[in-house]
Amino acid sequence: MITKQRLFKDGDNIVLRNTVDCSEAIDAARMANEADNGGWFGDKNERMQLMGYIPPEFWTFDPWLIAARRAQQEGDMRTYMKDMKAFFRTHTAFKVNHKRTMWRGTGAVLLG
Repeated sequence: MITKQRLFKDGDNIVLRNTVDCSEAIDAARMANEADNGGWFGDKNERMQLMGYIPPEFWTFDPWLIAARRAQQEGDMRTYMKDMKAFFRTHTAFKVNHKRTMWRGTGAVLLG
């Protein structure tokens, strides 16, 4: 959730700075890590594991998520997964810890 916005002028540029509360996503990732080591869900035929939790506001400004969404819309799942992995390498607080390092398009689910 955006908790604060600040609009200011920086030389010739107008800048909008948002302050985002990420505590819900961080707490959810922490609970998934503590509960069952990686957030498994689903039945035996379609068992999936969470990659992590992403606050909805991050999709509007994070460069990895913007590139991932663009790649997904174009059907480029290889680039999508590369960008998603880069996001979770950068923002480790949102990541659900597990041993799996390779993902298929439907093997990982993002909540947020």
